[in-house]
Amino acid sequence: MTAEQELRNKFLIHIGLFVAVVGVLGGATWILRGVIHERAETAVRLREQLRSTAENLRSFTQLKEAQQQAQRYEALIQRAFPERDEVLSFSKTFTAIAASHDLTSTFSIVSETKPTGSEPGRAGFTLTLTGPFDGITGFLDEVARNGYFVAFRSITVVSGEGGYKATLGGDILIR
Repeated sequence: MTAEQELRNKFLIHIGLFVAVVGVLGGATWILRGVIHERAETAVRLREQLRSTAENLRSFTQLKEAQQQAQRYEALIQRAFPERDEVLSFSKTFTAIAASHDLTSTFSIVSETKPTGSEPGRAGFTLTLTGPFDGITGFLDEVARNGYFVAFRSITVVSGEGGYKATLGGDILIR
């Protein structure tokens, strides 16, 4: 072999090696590009799932807080609006409050409206109190503080021989 052929063979070998290296590197790059693209799509999908989960957790937390608030309101309503059967015990409640203010009392239920979907029912009552004027005002203050929704429609106070006589007409809201 001549020097020229040897140079040519070396040149072709170098070019062949160069093409082989470029081919291997190109193939590796193409394979890695696919793997990187697949991993990037997975990362985007996982990021979206995390965002969605975080959003769901925020919504869940808000719902939990709303539920707790609703339970507090429900408890207030349960305390403020007695059930229909509990209205009968109101005479005992009013009698006890009246006695604590040195008053004698009579209590009677005079009407009833049943609750409907969103409206509470009403139990109409008449209450007569006899005793000192301070006792009557103390009674009214205590009834206002006791937490039940009692609406007085009429209050008549008359001075008499043994003190004062108050006749109260009103409604107790019921559930």
